[in-house]
Amino acid sequence: MKTIVAKTNTKFKKLPIQSSELKPDQMVAVTAGKTYGVQAFEPAENRHIKVTLAANSGTFYAFSKDWDGLPSVMPEGAEEPLITQKEAEAIFGNFIREDELADLNRCLHFYQINTPP
Repeated sequence: MKTIVAKTNTKFKKLPIQSSELKPDQMVAVTAGKTYGVQAFEPAENRHIKVTLAANSGTFYAFSKDWDGLPSVMPEGAEEPLITQKEAEAIFGNFIREDELADLNRCLHFYQINTPP
């Protein structure tokens, strides 16, 4: 089982939005050093990661920078894309929209797939 550890006092959230926009019952406070078992995680909206905790403990959203054990999520425009639109179109054989290319590069970064095409 994979584990994650809070690097700072942080929150697990029920929605992938700013904490200031959530009601108190939509967040769980987590103290620095707290460890959780994780069943799965995946990229989510607004640079969050969707985390499914082990032992049926729930599904929450988190910022990877607050946790050891979660991959980083590429902030929009923060890094050069691994694959260009021309390369993606050659691989997939059809036109790739800008939003599709951005999603593809975020996934490649999230899953640490960094072998050039």
